[in-house]
Amino acid sequence: MQFLRGFGLGEGAKQPEVLVGKLLRMAALLQQEGSWDARLAGVFFDLALVCEAHGDYKMGVATGEKALQIKRDCQGSDFPDYHKYAEVVERIEMKAARAG
Repeated sequence: MQFLRGFGLGEGAKQPEVLVGKLLRMAALLQQEGSWDARLAGVFFDLALVCEAHGDYKMGVATGEKALQIKRDCQGSDFPDYHKYAEVVERIEMKAARAG
């Protein structure tokens, strides 16, 4: 699986319990600071990718949709990389549907 967000995420996904914990803490901190921006969208998107890599498609869809919502709210759906995020969320949704 090739991660849209870089090699480091792929390496971190090898220890999902550690990476997910760090990403959740980062998301909580950003939200506490009121940073509902592209950084927070990126954190939720990373969570979606890690969930996908480990077959947790339901959570992958939930976190991916949250990333899309934040990205749409702060940058708009016409932002250059928005469609890449949307394609990944759609891919995870298809995997979730196949998994039942």
